[in-house]
Amino acid sequence: MKRILFILLRKKKFALIKFYSDMKNFAILSSFVFISAASAVAQEKKEIISESKTPNQEVQATDFKSTLVLRPDQQSTYREIIKRYAVITRDLHKAGLTIDQKEVKMREIDLQRDAEVKVLLTPEQFKDYLHDKEERAKRSVGLQKKQHPLGTK
Repeated sequence: MKRILFILLRKKKFALIKFYSDMKNFAILSSFVFISAASAVAQEKKEIISESKTPNQEVQATDFKSTLVLRPDQQSTYREIIKRYAVITRDLHKAGLTIDQKEVKMREIDLQRDAEVKVLLTPEQFKDYLHDKEERAKRSVGLQKKQHPLGTK
């Protein structure tokens, strides 16, 4: 009888040890899953933030601001004009137009933006603005050639 009790107690002890081991493994596994999920969410947020502004856009913005010197009263109006036309341009790219139609519209938008900026700036500032615009266009063409060495998109 003692022997049977001893065997039963040993089996219960073994079962408890196994249960404890299983729970420990479950806790470790669930912690790993939680940390993995949290890092995946953090990575997605980083990608969204980095997609919102490309390095090229940052360089253009800083280069442009450093060469075109605006008075404090001109800065906010200038920013509003640039932002408004950026939205118009973005919407034009999303529109279902042909390439030729987009080109014509872009030229019209460009002329309208230049007219608004010309009213805001002094003649010397406008000259600098046009120079900067020309430089950005040259860099843009250079970047396009580097991105598409075979001429395909």
